Amino acid sequence: MIHGGVRDSRLIELGWPVFAERLCVRRAAKDLWGGGKLGEPVRLCDVTVGLDDLIVADTDCFVCVTKGIADEVRTRSVGREWTETEYIRRLRGDGTIGALYGLP
Repeated sequence: MIHGGVRDSRLIELGWPVFAERLCVRRAAKDLWGGGKLGEPVRLCDVTVGLDDLIVADTDCFVCVTKGIADEVRTRSVGREWTETEYIRRLRGDGTIGALYGLP
């Protein structure tokens, strides 16, 4: 994940999990003396990501989950996924959206 451009789009074509703002077709510049640090929080857009935080990303967005609530978020996400899967199963049958939500 990078808040900037990625040069090698072949990684994306190969299915590697590359999440970047854009493609950069020119040669990448490297600033070896730019003051970068390891083991420090980073900022992605308006979000500060800490060392113990969990990043979940797809081609639409990314979410930063702090360590303190990761278990709760996982449990609630699994429940939401089950509910949506059940809705789709029922809609593929004879269900309607109105019936799913108890509407007349």
